[in-house]
Amino acid sequence: MTKSIIFRQAKNLQELKALLKLRYRGYLDSSCASLLKINRYQIDMDAYDLRALHFGVFETDGLRANPIGYVRFIQEEMTPTAPMIWQLAFAHPELLPALQKEVSTPFPFLQYHPNKELMQLHLSEALSKGERILEASRFVFDPQIRSTGILNFTVEATLSALFFGLSYDRLMLVCNPSHCRFYQRLGFQFFDEGITTSYEKLPARFMEHRVQQLSRSYKDKMITMGCQYDQCGSVRSHITSSMIAKKCKQLIKAA
Repeated sequence: MTKSIIFRQAKNLQELKALLKLRYRGYLDSSCASLLKINRYQIDMDAYDLRALHFGVFETDGLRANPIGYVRFIQEEMTPTAPMIWQLAFAHPELLPALQKEVSTPFPFLQYHPNKELMQLHLSEALSKGERILEASRFVFDPQIRSTGILNFTVEATLSALFFGLSYDRLMLVCNPSHCRFYQRLGFQFFDEGITTSYEKLPARFMEHRVQQLSRSYKDKMITMGCQYDQCGSVRSHITSSMIAKKCKQLIKAA
């Protein structure tokens, strides 16, 4: 049976736990492993998860959904997912200290940007206009997934779901400098003249995307995908699991 690829929020505790485990594995097998708190449950969790929308890229046959990608979007208020995060933490007590730790800034990037006054001004100006802001973080895929098509779909599904499905206005992003060109092709821009800094010895640059930055033709595509999210609670890709498997075999053979 051909399986579809969809992008949506975790629907229940089981899915949320699976996504946080995928997040753990993805970071453990990456250059960002230093950001992990190693634990026997193999679940990555911190206090920002209480204020995050937890999205997954799922491979589904219509009955079961297997997570193959994950990204969270942090906002300033608690989200409806917060009770499930607490439930997971109480079921895995080793995770409680990280969840109970008080966050020092509304968004993680404010902790390590070298010009905090500039960033605070940037946010204050946006909030004074009534803009709704999110920060994307913990963006990972299953290590076996090596598909540019899935990556492009996930970013486009993100923009459509957040901007036109959920009516947010601005998406902040911290990324490795080597990834900036990819995000720029999808409309992300530097908002601080491209300042580079480091966090936990990892290089970092700061970008953002705003709904006003979308070109007319690209915006029409995002609106169509956003309507799909608004009506169905998910965005479906034209890519199928068989196409991913074929691409992975080609990449492995070429390596």
